[in-house]
Order: sequence, then C-alpha cells, then structure tokens
Amino acid sequence: MPVELPIGTLRYSYQLINLSEIPYQQFINSKKPEELILTVLADFQAEEPREVIGEILRNLHQAAPDHMQLGKFIRQLEILSQLRNFQSIVSEEAETMANGFDITIDRLYIKGREEGIKEGVREGTENGVRMGQEQAKRTLILSAIQKNLLSTEQIAELLDVPLRLVLDVQQKGA
Repeated sequence: MPVELPIGTLRYSYQLINLSEIPYQQFINSKKPEELILTVLADFQAEEPREVIGEILRNLHQAAPDHMQLGKFIRQLEILSQLRNFQSIVSEEAETMANGFDITIDRLYIKGREEGIKEGVREGTENGVRMGQEQAKRTLILSAIQKNLLSTEQIAELLDVPLRLVLDVQQKGA
C-alpha cells in the first residue's frame, strides 16, 4: 500500500498502522465507543474471540450515551467484524446481551407501545360501534317480526338488511 501521495511539486508521506498488530488491550478499556469498536480489528493474542467480543459489547453498553447510540455502535462493530470473519460471533453475543436488557425503558419501545395502544383503542371503538349497530338491527328486526305485520322479505327490504339476517333473528332471536 502506498505511503506517499505526490500532488504536483508537493509530496505527502504518512505511516500506515496495521491494527491487527496492536494488542487489543490498548483499545478495550477506552471510554470512547468509537475506540472500543476498533478492538475487533486488533490482535486478540491468545484470547478467544468470543470472550473479547463479549467484553467489547459489555464495555460499549457502559460507554454508549443512550440505547439508540448503543444500537448504532453495535451495527458499526458488526460491519468491522466482517473484516475478521467474526460477524456471527458479534451477532450472537449482541443478541445474548439484548436478552438481559430492559427494553421497556427504550425510547423506541415506548413510542411503539403508545402507538399500539392508540391503534388498539381505535380498532376497539370501531368494533364496538359495528357490534352496537349490528345489535340494534337485530333488535329492530325482532321487534318487526314480533308485531307480525310484515313478511320476512318485506322486513329485509324495509330495513335494507340481508334476508338471511332476518331469518337468523327469526330463528335465534336478537
């Protein structure tokens, strides 16, 4: 990989740092999530990848300012972990960590729950109105049948309901 960049008469040079040669301990205790994420590219030495990745995730959980940011950092960690073929380990460990996380305090969970409640109330109201209208029709049909002034066909036509509904009310009652 080139370490110089000639632009016209100027020549810029820089030193490349291979993160895989740096011991992971230099990153793992950082309080900055961006630095913690780089741990996945460092040299794990004799440590098991799953152990180091678990430690990265625990430290990210402590360092991230909120749960939304934590999610962002975990996604970034998953992307970088592909360079070392550790993505499956990161995903599994992140999922394990999520099982111990109280989702009920998450802002997006709360927002989704509130929207779900509103939707449930709206659907419940609509169903209640529909059931009330249906019951009112059945009561009206039963009243017309009991007065015995009209045929079932006439009741259906007059009330603008299906004949089978009139026959059902006649058979079962309101």
